Amino acid sequence: MHDFISFVANIVLNFWGIEVLLFYFFLYSFVGWLIENIYSRITTRVFFKEGFLYSPLKPMYGFTPVLLLLTAHFDLPIVFIILACFIIPTFVEYVSGVMLQTFFRKKWWDYTDMPYQFQGHITLSFSLCWFALCLVFLFVIHREVESLYFMISTIWVVVYPVFMVGLMLDFIFTVSKHRRNKPVQFES
Repeated sequence: MHDFISFVANIVLNFWGIEVLLFYFFLYSFVGWLIENIYSRITTRVFFKEGFLYSPLKPMYGFTPVLLLLTAHFDLPIVFIILACFIIPTFVEYVSGVMLQTFFRKKWWDYTDMPYQFQGHITLSFSLCWFALCLVFLFVIHREVESLYFMISTIWVVVYPVFMVGLMLDFIFTVSKHRRNKPVQFES
């Protein structure tokens, strides 16, 4: 298993470099935060929806595109890429929900009242939404984001360590805050 992880890490770092993946992670995490808050504004009339972190980042939305880009990089048949657009975001949402509930005894979302849900962490209707968003992301949006990265890459390679330190501090403060809250609760 270690050899496989080393193999994949070597390909990723040689192909893109860690700073590129971090740029995508931060940008898409921020865009995810915006999407969730716009959705919250439309459905509840409240723009701000509490997330796990203090910062305006939703890591699930950063990990999913990065995993999709890594999957697409292996030149798999298009059928596998399309399947990945359904499986990866659903998997990331499920694992995130389980981990958050397990470690912090809190649910940030709950689909138990929706049809075709599993353990309240995932539901078919949202998985289909993520699938559509991932297709648009992978085949349309990311090309523009890639161009944006190349325009600002000389600046990004200088400032990304600041973003990393900020994320680490945010994570430390967030974990400290959430570990103090023991009862399981649901944030709507």
